[in-house]
Amino acid sequence: MASLADLGMLGALVSLGGASPRAASVPALLLGNIVMFFAQKHLAFRSRGRARSEARRFILVQLGGIALNAALYELVMRAVPSATAYYAAVRILTTNAIWLAYSYPLWHLVFDDHRRTSAFTTSQIRERGEHLEIP
Repeated sequence: MASLADLGMLGALVSLGGASPRAASVPALLLGNIVMFFAQKHLAFRSRGRARSEARRFILVQLGGIALNAALYELVMRAVPSATAYYAAVRILTTNAIWLAYSYPLWHLVFDDHRRTSAFTTSQIRERGEHLEIP
C-alpha cells in the first residue's frame, strides 16, 4: 500500500505535474511514509500501543529512512543519467534496499509496546491472592 502511494504520487508528479523524478522524490516518499505508518501499525504489527508515541518513534526512524532513500535515489539518478526513463523501477529498487537494510530492522523498536507483557507481574499475582513459586 505504501509503495503504491509512493509510486502513484511519484508518477503523478512526473507525468501530470511535469516535475522531474528527482524533484518529485521527497514528496512521494512523505506520502508513502504516512500510509506505511498506519499499514504497519494496524496490519503488520497489529499494535495496540498508543498511536502518538508510536508515531513519534516512527518519525524518528523514518527520517533516517527518508534521508537514505532520497540520497540513494539521487545517487543512482545522477550516476546513471539514462535511469531517468526508468525512474519508477529505480524507486522500487532503491526503496527496497533501504527497507531491507534500515527500516524493517528498526520497526520493532517503533511498534513493540515494551509495557505489555504476556505474563502476570508479581504484584498482579499478589493482588489476585495467588502465590508465586520460583523453582
